[in-house]
Amino acid sequence: MELKKKTNLEDFITEVTLGNDKNFDNIFNLALEQVFSQSFLKKINNSIKRKIRFKEFNNRNQNIIAFNRGNAIYINKIPFEKLAVKSKIQYILHEFIHILQRKKKIFFFKDFKEINDLTDNLVPIMEKHLVKPLQMFLTKRNLNIGPGGKHEILGYLMNNSIDWTALSKEGKKLFIDELKKSQIFNLSHPFWRNRLF
Repeated sequence: MELKKKTNLEDFITEVTLGNDKNFDNIFNLALEQVFSQSFLKKINNSIKRKIRFKEFNNRNQNIIAFNRGNAIYINKIPFEKLAVKSKIQYILHEFIHILQRKKKIFFFKDFKEINDLTDNLVPIMEKHLVKPLQMFLTKRNLNIGPGGKHEILGYLMNNSIDWTALSKEGKKLFIDELKKSQIFNLSHPFWRNRLF
């Protein structure tokens, strides 16, 4: 079943075409449809009033690929341009999730409360069923995941860097069940099947 109103990346981008790739806009548009359920994507389209800006910057630290602040996603130009398109999309989706997590309707009320509720439901599952440290679960490496803590869970799912061996089998089942119950994501798409199964 196709969406009646397609998401257009030009609705969001105001400052740069990422990675000088003319097809990137269309690819990111397709990625949003693959990641999110139709109903949640419709909510994204209806709720994001201010445009999301993409800004390029140059930093000598090649380990910094992207970060977000406010409604802007900042891209470290040199390492970002070296990435394959699939990896570029994963980094952008990771930062996009963080923007949704922080988006507020009126002062204190979260516009995308479902995302935060899902995170709150995943945390106790992980706390009970992790057999390795959280950073190993999220990145497959013993990396500093930064100050985001529990809010990194969905972002790293976008990166396809989850190490399921860091969670017990029961924990993995409960984790996936929570994703299903949330109805946020298009879990029948290969984007998710490759990450979860």
